[in-house]
Amino acid sequence: MGWRLTLDDIKDLGYRARAKQIIREFDKPRANGHDLYIELQRLLIIDKGETDFVEETKNYPYGMDLPWVGRADQYPNQELDVKEWLNEHVDKSQYLMMPVNCVGKYKDHWRWIYFTNKVDAIRFRLTWYDLLVYPGYG
Repeated sequence: MGWRLTLDDIKDLGYRARAKQIIREFDKPRANGHDLYIELQRLLIIDKGETDFVEETKNYPYGMDLPWVGRADQYPNQELDVKEWLNEHVDKSQYLMMPVNCVGKYKDHWRWIYFTNKVDAIRFRLTWYDLLVYPGYG
């Protein structure tokens, strides 16, 4: 049959409170059930995505923004060079580049890299980060 969701499944307390408010609005006269349903669905999707993001990155506590990712016009070879460096210096299981579940409060984390090891994160930052964020640095 179908999948059933309860308010207890919503992890974020603010989202849970808003979901309760939306549910109460269904009973009001002339309530627009379609719009309320869409809003509730959107809220549940964001909560689920945020929960999935936390789950996806929980084993990678050391993260940093990579503002040059997706900007090939300004940094034409940087992504390839960084990926090559990562392949040579860090085991693939020890880092996560560009997490999949970037929604809600994590929507700007799509171009982040996360490491399990503090030493790998520091080495990456010392090798790449300042050069890529501040071109001409070093």
